[in-house]
Amino acid sequence: MNCMAGISVDLMQVPRAELRGVTVDDIARYAFHKAIMQSGSVIVLEPKPGVKVTPLQCSKVASRLSQVLGLPIAFKFDKLEYYERMRLLQKNVYFIAGDNMYLPNLILTAQSPKKVAKKLSSAAQYLILHHLQKDSMEGLSVSEISELVPYSYVSVAKAVEVLEDLSLCKCKKDSSRSKRIYFEKAGREYWDLVRQYLVSPVKKICYCDRIVGVECPKAGISALAEYSFIAEDNQKTVAVYDIDFKDIEFEGMNDFDGPIEVEVWKYPHIAISCDIVDKLSLYLSLDANQDPRVEKENNNMFDGVWKEMN
Repeated sequence: MNCMAGISVDLMQVPRAELRGVTVDDIARYAFHKAIMQSGSVIVLEPKPGVKVTPLQCSKVASRLSQVLGLPIAFKFDKLEYYERMRLLQKNVYFIAGDNMYLPNLILTAQSPKKVAKKLSSAAQYLILHHLQKDSMEGLSVSEISELVPYSYVSVAKAVEVLEDLSLCKCKKDSSRSKRIYFEKAGREYWDLVRQYLVSPVKKICYCDRIVGVECPKAGISALAEYSFIAEDNQKTVAVYDIDFKDIEFEGMNDFDGPIEVEVWKYPHIAISCDIVDKLSLYLSLDANQDPRVEKENNNMFDGVWKEMN
């Protein structure tokens, strides 16, 4: 007895004698099992080590072998990414992958209880701030959004799931079954909705004497001085994305002090201005600053964001 997606099933190896009509190539590429369930049986193909199959290949193999063997065909994987599951579903390919199972004519689609997001991921916060300040994502598909931002298709898909979990967007499928994102509020009203989930982009702060060969966008007081009437500090502040940090050469790097303050950010620079971080991320990064001058100019800059939109 085997347990798949939390459901107990009998999973047996199919004897070679029962594989008449199956090509030598198929036998070389897949391990053949039969899963016996309460409402029927299915042939389960498990790709052998080193064998890679695409959703299109799965669809073609399943169609051909189901006619040869007279049973539905499912594919067994150790793990599938979200976008891979979606493509298999679009092609109506039966599959079993860890805690996920799609066998609609045999049992109900089974899935382990989905972990519902309770806070924003860094990528999800990035999408919100990009949407508010640079490119509207209203009505766009995950694929279209991934072309606008420095995140992969998979990362965008996961970020959109987070936004859905927190009721910060709604998604609908179009005629081609592509998921498209929609927002019930816009501008300042949307900000007020999402504000409780937004956090400072700053992961940590360090210091250095010089940054070699790379121009990093101004952040902190240095950026606020560009957006307001506050005077810039003698100490320059810049932002560096966490992923890029290890690839940049810093001279005199330390955790205490230096002429350059380096804010290591949780998400990439939203390139509205090439040499200054975006206003809403800056506002979040300075929100806890208790200097009355900084607080005043930070709030003035924030209010100006919405006036510019009107």
